Amino acid sequence: MATNENSRQVTRIAGEALTRYRFVRSGALGRVLHTAIVVNQFVDGIVAEDSILTADNVGIVVPDGGTAKVQAGGVITAGANVTTNASGQAVAAASTNAIVGTYIGSVSSAANDIIEIQFAHKGAQP
Repeated sequence: MATNENSRQVTRIAGEALTRYRFVRSGALGRVLHTAIVVNQFVDGIVAEDSILTADNVGIVVPDGGTAKVQAGGVITAGANVTTNASGQAVAAASTNAIVGTYIGSVSSAANDIIEIQFAHKGAQP
């Protein structure tokens, strides 16, 4: 089962309704958003709470090398580096993508699975 181990959480303000287990980036006024996600850029964290509305305080797991749960946006093989899609889901990283973590599961994921990653920015995939 996926957990958040050795991961640091911070509190931010939601700039829109947010979905648990999806990546976020800072947007206007420093509020976190899914819609601020830009494919092939690093992220600021993963939403760690359910039912977040605009202007709510929200716990965000930050990319500090610990493990974190995130929603898969498609098939990801065990051990693959991941990046984000425009919806804030984890997807397998292509050759020039910004890597935001590594899938540490033992079997391939399917779309919408909640998976566990080692959450750390690693630059472009080698």
